[in-house]
Amino acid sequence: MMEDLLYVLMGCEGNYIRFSELYDPSSEVDRLRGPDFRIAKFFDPSVKDLAMSIAEIASWYMAVRAFCEYQSGDIFGRVNQALCAGLRKITKGYLANLAELEYLVLNSQQFSLHQMSVELTHTGSLLKHAYSVCQAILEDNVRKSEATSRGGNDIEDIIEKIRGTATSEHVDYGNIPLREEGRGDTVCKGGSVLKLLAKRLEIWSGDPLASGVVRMLLQEASRPYLDMFHRWIHHGIIDDPYQEFMIREAHNSFTADQLHQDYADKYWERRYIIRTEDLPLQLSNPEVYEKVLLAGKYLNVIRECGGNDALNYGGNETEIADKNRSSEANQGENNYTSIEDTKIIIDLNAAYQNANQALLTLLIQTQGLQNRLRSLKHYFFLDRADFFINFMDIAHSELSKSSREASITKLQYLLDMALRQPGSISSEDPFKDEVIVTMSHKSLTEYLLQITNIIGIDAEQIRNNSANSSEYVRNMVLAAKHTSGVTSADSEKRSKSFTAIMGLQLDFKMPFPLSLALSRNSIMRYQFLFRHLVELKNIERSLNLSWVEQMKLPPWRNSPSQDTPARLTEWKRAAIKLRSRMLIFIQQLLYFCTVDVIEPNWSKLERELADSKTVDLLMKKHIAFLDTVIKECMLTSPVLLKIRAKLFRACQMYGNFLPSQTPSLVQIDPTCVPASQLKYYNRAINKDGQEYTPDELLTYLENSLGQYQASFDRYIRSFVEGINYSGASYSSILLTLSSRLEVCM
Repeated sequence: MMEDLLYVLMGCEGNYIRFSELYDPSSEVDRLRGPDFRIAKFFDPSVKDLAMSIAEIASWYMAVRAFCEYQSGDIFGRVNQALCAGLRKITKGYLANLAELEYLVLNSQQFSLHQMSVELTHTGSLLKHAYSVCQAILEDNVRKSEATSRGGNDIEDIIEKIRGTATSEHVDYGNIPLREEGRGDTVCKGGSVLKLLAKRLEIWSGDPLASGVVRMLLQEASRPYLDMFHRWIHHGIIDDPYQEFMIREAHNSFTADQLHQDYADKYWERRYIIRTEDLPLQLSNPEVYEKVLLAGKYLNVIRECGGNDALNYGGNETEIADKNRSSEANQGENNYTSIEDTKIIIDLNAAYQNANQALLTLLIQTQGLQNRLRSLKHYFFLDRADFFINFMDIAHSELSKSSREASITKLQYLLDMALRQPGSISSEDPFKDEVIVTMSHKSLTEYLLQITNIIGIDAEQIRNNSANSSEYVRNMVLAAKHTSGVTSADSEKRSKSFTAIMGLQLDFKMPFPLSLALSRNSIMRYQFLFRHLVELKNIERSLNLSWVEQMKLPPWRNSPSQDTPARLTEWKRAAIKLRSRMLIFIQQLLYFCTVDVIEPNWSKLERELADSKTVDLLMKKHIAFLDTVIKECMLTSPVLLKIRAKLFRACQMYGNFLPSQTPSLVQIDPTCVPASQLKYYNRAINKDGQEYTPDELLTYLENSLGQYQASFDRYIRSFVEGINYSGASYSSILLTLSSRLEVCM
């Protein structure tokens, strides 16, 4: 029996101990699971039990050996290969122990079966724990393979749906999955193996022998992974031929040249992706793996913009030399002992900080980020608005057209003329060629209401109710449209009266890598504020022009004669007073937005940017500045947005109303103009072709003025009440505007 057990422990059948009939040595699955043994029936039961317990160790050994042969293939990656090397250390110790047993069996008459069992206890325990780890990894292989198989069918279904609806006029996107769930690999490798080992280590932390085995395996398996990790955070290079590292590079990514044309956040979002499903347990914290991702990304940005020398930005020659020596000493090979090594986080923080500072220095010193920000302020916040006033004058006819009829090419040409006007401040700006005219066909109020009214889609609810997820999303979108009060019929009706000045917005060509710090999201915020200020400027211009036109015409300019009706004189006085109130309201609101909101926050931003030590902090402060300005300019409150739109509409209509009533004034009081000029003024007639009497025209003027005055009074009162509530709730600076607007009430 003991000689038979020596053969079995080597992985062979003996004379009395044979493989079970259910075990097929040619089957890879059976080999990985390990064989079951059967012992000849004529042995004593106590001998059979002892022999079976020893044979079980042989089963573990054969399964671990088969696992090492199977899992060492190229498709399983370096981590699995390193893990198999650690497992071979255990089997090597087992074979050494087996050689000692063989010597004792052959040369010691006193050596018994029980002593053999005792001698194999320690090695058997090591193999048992190693076998458990192997089986867990194999089970994960099966799980991942089945998940990928199901996912492949889902992808095929999506493709078929897209193909089937591509030629249709109406595509039901609600029946197509909104996003593709992240899929792992078909096998357990890379970070998944390390995560599995780390969890086993936690489970077996109370067993010194088991935890020692898993800790050794984790240390061996993590070496190639940490080599990839070290190279990524210090050099921005992904050395991952088997797709097992936590960061992967998208092959259909964007190049730097493409980013010159489209400066959305696509570089950050698409070029490098985190395998969140396959993260090691020690790196699974979002704060940690985001730092890992950004550290390598920043180095790649620097390399694309200036090569490896860009890493030397910042510091004098001595500091650069010290940095190079430190790089040669510390970045050549990693000195981590295991994925559990606390030095990993310390090294990550240092690498992240260095990459951040290098990119920040590149953006500020080489790319002139602060100058770009000042240009954005000049063009979008109109703090040097001489070019824009000139542009509104020379482009008046084009801006008066419908937004869909206005020529973008012509507007761009006229803007370039205004920017290059000799003597203007903008003519000296080196970035004036990067300002672009664009056109929106939706009002700013409508746009902002849809943004503020869309309820955030809860991913957890979609996940828990996957069968109704598309219906849930569709209801959210419809609810947003309903809340904003916009229908397709309204949009069609408004498009005809929506002029180019209402939809005018600027854009800015942002070169790479500045496009990463000044992303599309931030430019969109600038455009919101620009359109808000342009709307105020346009209404102010309209009210001022109405006054200029009135002063040119005798019916408004001349003093009333004795024959002038008192009602008409009173109407003129009330009309001019209402125009002044509206103008004061617009000017006070414009002053508040520019002087009280934008300028103080801009000064604060400049101080914060000067103190920023990382690119992340710089971008956060920049976005926070824009969000604060948008909030304090009252562009985030649906209630104030709706009242604001009504006030602006009333002021704009009234500015156009006053000059159009000049013929009616002449018809009511012909003495206000010389008799030779009466023929130049049209007479108002009713539907029967008869001229209106002076009393009828006066009544019409009084009623119209009364409606404008009542509407303005009601809206300005509601607006001030809304400001007071908002000022008391979240922004006290609004209270200063409230006190100023009291003169308009």
